[in-house]
Amino acid sequence: MKNNATMSAKINKASDENLRTALQKLWHLQKQLSLSDSVVEKAAYLYRKSLEKGIVRGRYISTLITTTLYAACVDDFVSKDLKDIANASNETEYDIVRYYKTLTDNITLDKIHADAIEQYDKTLEINPDEGRVLYDKAIECSISENYRDCVSYCDKIIEIYPTDTGTWNLRCSACQDLNEFEQVIECCDVLTKINPKSESAWYNKGNAYYDLKNYKKAIECYDKVTKINPEYFHSWFWKGLAYYDLKNYKKAIKCYDKVTRINPEYDDVWNNKGLAYLNHENYKESIACFDKEIKIDPNYDIPWKNKGLAYHYLKNYKKAIECYDKATKLNPKDSDTWTEKGLSYHYLKNYKNAIECYDKAIKINPKNEIVWHNKGLAYYYLKNYKNVIECYDKAIKINPKNEIAWHNKGLAYYYLENYKKAIVCFNKATDIDAKDGSAWFYKGLANGKFKNYDQAIECYDKVTKLNPKFENIWFGKGWTYSNLGNEKQAIICYKKAIKINPKHSMAHNNMGFSLFLAKKYKDALVYANKAIKFDKNNTNAYETKCVILYELKKYSQSLTAGEKSVKMGSKDKETLNCIKKIKKILKK
Repeated sequence: MKNNATMSAKINKASDENLRTALQKLWHLQKQLSLSDSVVEKAAYLYRKSLEKGIVRGRYISTLITTTLYAACVDDFVSKDLKDIANASNETEYDIVRYYKTLTDNITLDKIHADAIEQYDKTLEINPDEGRVLYDKAIECSISENYRDCVSYCDKIIEIYPTDTGTWNLRCSACQDLNEFEQVIECCDVLTKINPKSESAWYNKGNAYYDLKNYKKAIECYDKVTKINPEYFHSWFWKGLAYYDLKNYKKAIKCYDKVTRINPEYDDVWNNKGLAYLNHENYKESIACFDKEIKIDPNYDIPWKNKGLAYHYLKNYKKAIECYDKATKLNPKDSDTWTEKGLSYHYLKNYKNAIECYDKAIKINPKNEIVWHNKGLAYYYLKNYKNVIECYDKAIKINPKNEIAWHNKGLAYYYLENYKKAIVCFNKATDIDAKDGSAWFYKGLANGKFKNYDQAIECYDKVTKLNPKFENIWFGKGWTYSNLGNEKQAIICYKKAIKINPKHSMAHNNMGFSLFLAKKYKDALVYANKAIKFDKNNTNAYETKCVILYELKKYSQSLTAGEKSVKMGSKDKETLNCIKKIKKILKK
């Protein structure tokens, strides 16, 4: 026997012409149904077992081989239903079911693997180079998920038959199951050298590159497949996935279009196409795709969740919540769905319901720092700063380098007027990300409140380098200079804030007060009036206007402004003192 003979050409004569005819039909069905080599190998094995047990006698070979293929699909959880296989084989569903019952009555799929291996061991003791026995044993190891031994047996066969494609395919499949993707590529290279038009070899090679996250190489392999067989929809599907992971959503959609044309009910294609549209920000199209996936399988939670995401991005939060409700009903243990539902409640400003959803997510996965972050944010808007700190402590415990968690924890301490602890948190945030302008800004504010004015200005200087067009930084810097008694520098800063945002009420107010301190009362009054114009509820502006008008000896107007500020809740000592003085003057 020649060393380059393939296993399929080396079938034992005892298998006779019937087996050859059966295998020919099996390979024909493989192409029609785009099935993997491992499924076909299992079907062939089941057929040989049928021969051994005499099940073939008195039955149609065509129907029996179709039934073994159906049994292999069932055993491997391959998504080919009875109707698909019946249509491809021109057999009736009734006959397949009838034969399937006979097959499973005689061969217990769960038990045959161990029995077969034991029998092969005995045969190997007599003739260790018997290729067919080695091959069947390799298959049995694969079926029983003993992939390492499967590879070992394949290697023994390859030593005898180095160009046997069946063995190389089986080895390839076992290496895939072992996640040894470089080995898969090596197997596929041999297979494509033997047969450059082997679509399954190019397909498996593409999948290996995909698993290695080398998406460009994967696409090259899938291109080879679709050039050989343009109707090989599995390859179009995975090519779409590769383009999706490369964030080339347009090309991903084109690939998924090919799949839906060839096989519109292929698993997950509508869901994945919907995700591509979602990332391409075409939310209406994405919803249409998710609806099609839901129509195929209404009990599949993922498209309901993704449909919710699409509605969320359309800012239709109520619709989003309806979709998340469907998803959580189908799968209550998906923490991501509860998180997304919580986020939709958050945007509806229903923070209590948001927290309830986040709690559900945390119960499922307590180590998800994002959920703790979101929960902390919800408590922040409820002004429950102590709970905010607890949530961010959890997030920081999970990930000590979570810069946002340190930042937001600092904010909570800031609003609790614990400026010392706030500064510690902002220091952590800026240590992790020196370009976090917001952390530098609040660190400056906290230092200002703590009367560390020089340090506050240093923080503001950092922000102005990062973002010179942030008006509040100029406002904060101006306020700090004013506290240092440097009104000249304060006025420069307020002018910059007003230039960036001409309607910044507090910048106008503080500018007015700095001018008041510089005894430029008329100019100061202009800015105080502008502050009120842009915010009629600006209590500080009425206080400023009161003291300015007092110095201008416009006592009635000053009293009106002062009393307005008191009515708004002002307790400013200077304003109250000014009101007393005016009342005494007006009495005279």
